[in-house]
Parts: sequence; structure tokens; C-alpha cells
Amino acid sequence: MELTQEQIIGFNRWMAATVRGNKVLTKASDSYIGLIVLEENKLTVNLEHLSPEYQEKFILKNFDDYCKKFITFLKRTIVRFFELEQIEFHTFNFIFILDGRKFEKFVTIITPS
Repeated sequence: MELTQEQIIGFNRWMAATVRGNKVLTKASDSYIGLIVLEENKLTVNLEHLSPEYQEKFILKNFDDYCKKFITFLKRTIVRFFELEQIEFHTFNFIFILDGRKFEKFVTIITPS
């Protein structure tokens, strides 16, 4: 199922609100808007928007594991957005970037019936 441009804009706002709603991410982030951005099916998480201290403490020791946990964290928020928008499912290409590192994973999010 493809998302409309209006839904993509709403989704990006929803993700920015998710960052603002998380105390740890809010403190570590220099941009609510630039950290998580959806363009078509590509959901980019630009970890360079997080402070060096946060990166050192949570990300750099196990980059892939952090990315997988972040996807799990976002799934609940995405499902809630889908419920509000009446979207049954969508496949995202999650792309995490940080200082030349890249983690990529296709994930289908399904709204429970």
C-alpha cells in the first residue's frame, strides 16, 4: 500500500513528535525534524543528529544492534499512526546512517485487526 504525500507529511510530523516525546532523544538530538525522515518508502534515521555523547554511550559499541532496537521502538509509534490513518500495512526500507556507517533493513508494519 502506497502512502499519499499528505500521509508522508503527517508521518514525518508524527516521527518528530515521537522524538520530542522521548526525554533521552530530546536531550541528545539537535533536530526533531531531521532525525527520522520518510521519503516514499525510504525511512532514514540520521543518527548524526544525535550528540557525540549519546552516540558513544548507546550506538557506537554495537551499531547494528542499536538500529534493530530503534526499529522495534518505532514500530509501536508507526502502528498507532497507521491506525489513525486507517492504513493496513506498509513496507519501509529503514536506513540508518552515522559517520559512513549504514544499516539497512526492509520491514513490513501491519496494523493489528
